[in-house]
Amino acid sequence: DERYDYSYVSFIESEPETYQTKISLNRPPSSVILNQPITFTGQLQTIDGSPLGEMPVGIATISEYTQNPELLAVGVTDSSGRFSISRSFQETTTLSVYAYFAGSQVFEYSNSNLYSITIEKPTLSVTTEKFSYETGESLKVYGYANSNDRINLVLKSPTGQVVLSKSNIPTGSLGL
Repeated sequence: DERYDYSYVSFIESEPETYQTKISLNRPPSSVILNQPITFTGQLQTIDGSPLGEMPVGIATISEYTQNPELLAVGVTDSSGRFSISRSFQETTTLSVYAYFAGSQVFEYSNSNLYSITIEKPTLSVTTEKFSYETGESLKVYGYANSNDRINLVLKSPTGQVVLSKSNIPTGSLGL
């Protein structure tokens, strides 16, 4: 009597269960000064409100030239699903920004509302070659301002006495 033991294993191909997500981006300021950091904050959750911790999230914009997404910054959510990502900008421009979660095998992609941010030059920014000057030395002031701005200039001695005061100087002036 010959006996054979057979085992049958069948594989059923199935899609893993995935969960919908939602990502929120707190409204950033509508304008930011050039080279000053801006912090983007928000939260990543499942659609039913459970926080998603330790997940990568990004801040992006839509390129005005290619109309494709451009990554601006990345971060990771904390245990409550919250994120805080800082970035500064080196060019004046206006951007529409949003937060996004790229998804995973278990959690689906999501993106937030778009917000517009204008990156602008400061109203007035000046520098000098050095901090202290001797009598008779030339003082050169460098910087930038918005067109048609006017500035007031006050030079003081080390004791605080006003040495020179000029008011309402148009920007771009070559001399006093």
